[in-house]
Amino acid sequence: MGSDFAVPQPTPRKGSSDNNGRVQTSYGTCLTPEDRNQLALCMQEFVCRGLLTWVEKTGRTLHEQVTSKRFSRSLFSATKNWFGKPQKPGVSNQQNTESYPPDSPEMQMRRLADLAFLFHDYELAYSWYHSAKKEFKDHSPKLYAGALEMASLSKFILSSTSVKGYPSHYMEEAVVLYLTGIKIHNLATRATFFSSEIFKHFKMYTEAAANFIRMTSEEADLLSALLLEQAAHCYISCAVPMVRKFAFHMILAGHRFNKAGQRRHALRCYGLAQQVFKGKSWYLAEDHINFTVGRHSFTLKQYEGALNAFKNLLMRESRQSVQQQAMFLKEYLFAVKQLQSNDKQVQYLHLPLPLVEQNSVKVLLCSPTTPRKDHVAATSVGFQSDESENSIVMKLEALLVAPNGVVPQGFRPTLQLLTNKTVNSASAPVAVGEAVHFEIMLINPLRIPLMLSYVVLLWKFIPASEDQSTPAPTVFSNEDFRNEMQDNECIKVVPVDSVVLESHEKKPIQLSLIPLQPGSLHITGLAMDVNSTFKNEAGDYLFGKSPMPEWNIRGKIPLEMQGPRLNKRKEHFVNAVYGEDKRLDLNVVGEMPLLGVEFTPMPPQLLAGELVQGTVFIYNIGAVDVTSLRLVTSHPECFSLLPFEEQASSTRLCEQPSVIKDMPTRHVFDIALPPSGLAAGSHLNVPFTFQAPTECREHAIYFLFAYGILSLSLPGMPLPSAALLTDSHCYTFPIWNARVA
Repeated sequence: MGSDFAVPQPTPRKGSSDNNGRVQTSYGTCLTPEDRNQLALCMQEFVCRGLLTWVEKTGRTLHEQVTSKRFSRSLFSATKNWFGKPQKPGVSNQQNTESYPPDSPEMQMRRLADLAFLFHDYELAYSWYHSAKKEFKDHSPKLYAGALEMASLSKFILSSTSVKGYPSHYMEEAVVLYLTGIKIHNLATRATFFSSEIFKHFKMYTEAAANFIRMTSEEADLLSALLLEQAAHCYISCAVPMVRKFAFHMILAGHRFNKAGQRRHALRCYGLAQQVFKGKSWYLAEDHINFTVGRHSFTLKQYEGALNAFKNLLMRESRQSVQQQAMFLKEYLFAVKQLQSNDKQVQYLHLPLPLVEQNSVKVLLCSPTTPRKDHVAATSVGFQSDESENSIVMKLEALLVAPNGVVPQGFRPTLQLLTNKTVNSASAPVAVGEAVHFEIMLINPLRIPLMLSYVVLLWKFIPASEDQSTPAPTVFSNEDFRNEMQDNECIKVVPVDSVVLESHEKKPIQLSLIPLQPGSLHITGLAMDVNSTFKNEAGDYLFGKSPMPEWNIRGKIPLEMQGPRLNKRKEHFVNAVYGEDKRLDLNVVGEMPLLGVEFTPMPPQLLAGELVQGTVFIYNIGAVDVTSLRLVTSHPECFSLLPFEEQASSTRLCEQPSVIKDMPTRHVFDIALPPSGLAAGSHLNVPFTFQAPTECREHAIYFLFAYGILSLSLPGMPLPSAALLTDSHCYTFPIWNARVA
């Protein structure tokens, strides 16, 4: 029978999870609408017939007791004062008791005030709290402070629209009593939160912040951190935000959070302060924030955040000491090492050091040659060449394609040295098998030396294909950390083994690579190892040998060129618009001849009109035969390829001065080659005669050698197939800065 009438137990229904991941269970799901109505009716009956009746009865009883006892006490006090002994000055007969009996009129008064406050009769509550504080003032500091606190809250609720009606001095006195009188810190903290929230309600954020700061102490780190953080938010919420005070108190809060062992909260506070100091030239404060953020992030295993923080310490000239900068760099290197050891997909990291002058990168498309014994090499073009000579080179090259003085449309002169002052709107052509050199300026902004090793260029290469419509061409690159050390069939890089950058040193380094097949080549950046030790160029340790093991980290520095600013259209003047700069974009063509030019030594000084003979040695060190060869000179009146005997018996060479802009036909000389041409690996000796100019000064005489091959046409040179084509390696040099005596 019992089992037949057993009430089935409802199965609790599982609900959503809370913030801690615990599953919350829902109750009351088996209640019917009728059950809910009965419950509502029950609560209404309880409130109307039970609770309110009890409140009215209790309030009436308490009021009568308080009134009667106050009247009897006042009568007794008056009789005692009338018939009693006079009180000595400075002596008080008031007792400082900490407790009252429950039926005392003071406690009945406090109960009546609390009852009125609970049922939102704040005016009545304020009047009784105000009366109670007078009774507690000289007898119980704790009850007196509590009455002040509740009276202040009741008055605020009554007049929450105006600050004039709020007795802020009540709450101030209560906090002081809690702190200094009875020394109960928890009650003082509670009163401070009440007072600060009221001040924030009236938009008195400075006073609220002062309340929070007053409650900080050296003993309670976690509580002090919370109070300082709240004070910082008060400063940022002012009508005129106090940004620096916000950041300062956030840093203090982060420090106290760290002392309390709350690193995540400390990191959050320092991160908020970092947004204020960033870019404001407060370098020492910013260094402290970045270093602390890096340390906390590393401890919490947030290695990317640690890297970004430590990187900011190294990207500019610092005012820190040498030892402090060394510690910054070691912390960064150690964080990189940890990240690379934990990350399975190892890739290059962007190095903050050394700095690179991006726009001063130079690209040299020809290689200097080593002269043979008793020969003088043509100086050609180098990284230190005078850029003003480019105009002379262009005019000499124009003589080849326009002997009649009319330059063909679309002609583009060949430049061997690309800088930020040359026109780099198109990709420069380079030949397969010929080295391309790059000069990159590195800067060390720190006061400690930097040890770099195995510095190489990073590149991307797209091979030349007959099918130009391929939507996704094959791209080869050495940017992958795992493939950079392997040999590549597209490009051969020539590394620099070691570089030492001293304190605040600005040093150029020269890197090179050799294309091995035709295609499109783009230089993307530098890759290098940064050492964790600090040595000078002599190899001595600066701070003593570190007990930690030495290690290298490998990273990259991207290279991005910015072209000249455009000023041809209206929008170019309004906004900063820059043109293209393709210094690092190279068009690799097939194999071409490579000429090496040397001369016999000449006297350092010549007399005016003096005749001197010599020999030009031309070497084809490339892989393709030369079919025709021409020589262009800036002073044809002083130069002749005739033998010396014929030249000495002919008319004078310097009858008229030469001006390049006149473009006479004599500027171009044809050099006779064997019938089969100048084969690869062979050389040619060409005798010449030189007559010194008649003007007594130093003279720079420029030559340009141009050759032709049968199966090559260069872009920008719309010439017939039988014409001579200029190689991208044309030699331009000043010869014999001869002083005419």
